[in-house]
Amino acid sequence: MNGPVGKTGKGAIESLLIRSPEDLGKDLPGLQEMFRSGDEWDGLAKAMPKLATAIPSLPEDLQEILSLRYPDRFDLTPAAKFGERLRNLEPEEIRSALLETILYRYWIHGTPVSKEFDPRLFWRHSLAVACISRDLARESKQVDPEKSFLVGLCHDLGRVLLEKFGWRGYSDFLQLAPRSGVCLHAQEQEMIGLGHQELGAWWLRMFDLPEWLVDAVLHHHEGGEDEKKGQTGNGTAATGMDPGTFRMAEIVQLADFIAWTQGLGSVPGPRQPLLGPKMAQALDLEQPDWSGIMARLDAFLAVTADQYGYDMPNGMQFRRHLLGATLRLGQMVRDQQQNATGDPMPVREQTNSLLIPHQSLDEEWIVPNTLQAIRKEYKFNTLCMFHVDPDDRTLVPGIRTPAFQGNRDFSQLRIPLTQVDSGFRECLRDRRPRIIKGRTAIEKEILRKMGVDEIGVVAVFGKFRVHGLLWLDYGFARKKMAESDLTEVAVVARELGVALEHVRLYQEARKQADYDAMTGLFNRKRIETGLQEALHETNKNNGELSLLMTDLDQFRQVNDQIGNQKGDGILKLLAEIQKRSIRENGLIGRFEGDKFLIVLNHTNFSAAIQCGERLRKTVEKVGQQLAPRMNGIKMTLSVGVTTRQGDQETGDDLLTQADRALQMAKEGGCNTVVGHVPRYLSQESDRKNTDTKETASREPQPAAHQVRQQVRQPDRRKETGSDPVVESANLRQSIS
Repeated sequence: MNGPVGKTGKGAIESLLIRSPEDLGKDLPGLQEMFRSGDEWDGLAKAMPKLATAIPSLPEDLQEILSLRYPDRFDLTPAAKFGERLRNLEPEEIRSALLETILYRYWIHGTPVSKEFDPRLFWRHSLAVACISRDLARESKQVDPEKSFLVGLCHDLGRVLLEKFGWRGYSDFLQLAPRSGVCLHAQEQEMIGLGHQELGAWWLRMFDLPEWLVDAVLHHHEGGEDEKKGQTGNGTAATGMDPGTFRMAEIVQLADFIAWTQGLGSVPGPRQPLLGPKMAQALDLEQPDWSGIMARLDAFLAVTADQYGYDMPNGMQFRRHLLGATLRLGQMVRDQQQNATGDPMPVREQTNSLLIPHQSLDEEWIVPNTLQAIRKEYKFNTLCMFHVDPDDRTLVPGIRTPAFQGNRDFSQLRIPLTQVDSGFRECLRDRRPRIIKGRTAIEKEILRKMGVDEIGVVAVFGKFRVHGLLWLDYGFARKKMAESDLTEVAVVARELGVALEHVRLYQEARKQADYDAMTGLFNRKRIETGLQEALHETNKNNGELSLLMTDLDQFRQVNDQIGNQKGDGILKLLAEIQKRSIRENGLIGRFEGDKFLIVLNHTNFSAAIQCGERLRKTVEKVGQQLAPRMNGIKMTLSVGVTTRQGDQETGDDLLTQADRALQMAKEGGCNTVVGHVPRYLSQESDRKNTDTKETASREPQPAAHQVRQQVRQPDRRKETGSDPVVESANLRQSIS
């Protein structure tokens, strides 16, 4: 970064940017006209032509937003002039939609995506904060909802200003800033010299936008804090803001916090802001209809997701973000309470390493980042996480930092736990740190092998189990190990143990939510979600997608004759066979009962048919082997196949087609593979390949013609009734 800036005035801000204020001020002529006092309609009429010269797509974009936001009041009559279409809308509603369009086109559209800063996530966050702010304002009945919407929309503009026009972008700052859970705007003050709220307010003021908008953006991280930054006795902000503007800043602060906890942050990672200490006094947090606010937020973002091209977090992602935010906040509150009561804490106040374990629910992220934070904070040379191998009762090395150890080979190190007087065993048994100095023969051998005089070991444990221990040493520096440092690291290790248990609980919860308990495959809800995701990706890339729906023949007879318990065993076996038979790009789940669904990405109809036939043969072969133990019942499989043929098909369409094909396989005698091609296939290829007289004498059957050529339909095919474009393909004879 440019380094800390001594002041936050005009010169300090300009030193961060590659463009001058005069140059930036030419980008959006007419912006200030939108907020002209007096005749609002006249201001909008004068602003639109000027802004349209800078943003040519503005009229079309604005109409799209208005039609989505106000479908019942925005006149969609094609012949009507644009001005006439607005007659049922209020000026402030049009102004909100207009500013949303301008900000998106100017700031977001065309801004490169980087690992640290994704403009789509930033815009999704801005829209979420704006939507929540408007709802909170409506419920409070103290400030204007549309003004609150605009403050929420603009509250983080300083971040994208630095990313787009800074000598060093905001993504550079994020790369350097520690992922410690400390509020981003506090880190900005330290590393850049001023916060994003000051940058955003400066840009808004440059275009002479209203003071209420500038002030609310400038102070949205200060609302509800204390009397120095908050309200005086008469309710007026000490900053000079009027009470209404200050209340908008408080509302936006709360909306910002809520958006982060819902997984709708402006940047990747766990960096949510904190609420001011007196926020609960400033706003009645029990009063709002939170369920209604969240429902309207979901609906608002769902409508704009396709328009702006961002993704919505799924239910599991939402739970992960909410759990992570709750854990981090709980940790911070606990630390503050202990410090406030004078309870002696052996840990440095608000250490980075203490917060790191609770910033993720991914073990592969938690452990290495915690080790790196401890190494950086306590100046150790090497750290390694050892796990207990219960089979031979040894400690086995896992993740270590730094990863490269030169001649020190951790990978071959095994530490036995069988010796009664071992310091390693005592550490795990007593859960207290130990300094290993070579008291026993095995300790001396380990110290000699690793080339150190002493090491520190700290147990990693949670509420339910011991996870292992941390190895710490100073390498070849020959520095003496301090017990006080190990005591402090022990508190971090305790948090690491708790975090690892949270990971286990999260994994179990996710498994229960996504997986079928009996077969271990995806359950119906998860496989249908996987189908929707695959279909979305396929439509976006114009790729190929096929579905297989399978059903075990005579499964009811199996249960009746050999019992439900053995029947469950057959289902598990069938699930395992199918799981092993599909490629890595496929998904499989238990749809219902003995019916399974397989989603094959990048797979055409012919390949899907072949996959179904291989699966049918495998099950038939296994069934023959099991027949003597199943009272002579043959275990066979029927398979229905369908393929995406156009971008108009929905997931429900494909499921219906696959299910119909499966029913045809059942009706055709079972142990068959049936392909179903949908009604609305293009008839172009059939017209080219079919004789003119033949097509004139019967109803066109393009799909049937394609299937017939691919799989050589046997003469004993069963007709499908009045639907002429559905074909069944019995491949058992034609392929084998």
